[in-house]
Amino acid sequence: MLIVCVNQLRSMGFYVYSVTTDGFITDAPISVVRSLDAFGFSEIFQQGRYILNQTTEPCDANQVWEAKHSNDIFLNITTRGNVAVNDEGVLAHNSFSTGEVKGSRADRDAFLIAVLTRKGRLKCKTNIWTQFSELVERKHDFQVTESAWHISMNFDFKRCPLIETAVDTPVHYEPSNGHNPVDTVLANYDTRPFNCSEEFLNYRTTVQNEDCIKLRADLERVKVKSTVQTKGYIGKDLNRKILLSILMGFRSGLYPIPALEGLKQSEVVSTVNSWDIAQITLNDWKNCSRSKRQASMLPYDVIEETLKKFKNTNSYNNN
Repeated sequence: MLIVCVNQLRSMGFYVYSVTTDGFITDAPISVVRSLDAFGFSEIFQQGRYILNQTTEPCDANQVWEAKHSNDIFLNITTRGNVAVNDEGVLAHNSFSTGEVKGSRADRDAFLIAVLTRKGRLKCKTNIWTQFSELVERKHDFQVTESAWHISMNFDFKRCPLIETAVDTPVHYEPSNGHNPVDTVLANYDTRPFNCSEEFLNYRTTVQNEDCIKLRADLERVKVKSTVQTKGYIGKDLNRKILLSILMGFRSGLYPIPALEGLKQSEVVSTVNSWDIAQITLNDWKNCSRSKRQASMLPYDVIEETLKKFKNTNSYNNN
């Protein structure tokens, strides 16, 4: 039912931002959502509810969908992590605890600020209750234990981001008390279904080792790590890996870079660092000539765009 309604809304030009087991967030008005026939499924669900409710109302009065929240502006973080600016909007914490009264304005502000300013996983303390199975099996008496959690607020990659749609967007947020306003940048992007289970698992494996995915550059790094086979370590700075791969290609005679021809080693390092892509050292430059390092070069299609800028100018201009 969810899949059918989501597809029908998309065919009507509306967006669906997040989907759980029993609902979704969309920009479609509630009147439109309730009018969906879901290719025949809505009538079946209405009849089921009519029978279960044993109501005297007509069958078509048993609506399939009810509005739970109304969002003016909201931040879609991950499947169970969504927060709206307005008090009537969604506030799903993704298991994070702010320490404020749950559902309060202070809680909403604290969660928004924590997510917007994060540079890694969010740390919080939460109470862990003894599981019912442990009580039944008499493994433990009932107790509540305080535990420290480190929670990822990255998109969970249940769908694949479309890098070509990603735009780094400035975000300004002022909490209700007017203290400590936040200015940051977040990537907005669309997604697509994964092509196969292997592609999905490759991305999910990569994301497990990523502490903070906020910008287009982060999405590009995740894509390369998930789709490119390389013997080398890519790390957190994809631009640096691209730069080193190009320099390895230059030193092996694979890629011509006119701006570096005839320079001394120290001059090469100075020139490359002036391009403001990533910083290298003299040892980095020397290591680029080693065959073992060259075996870890990124493939041409990954470095092509940056390499063209090197080839077409005598000195690289990052602008």
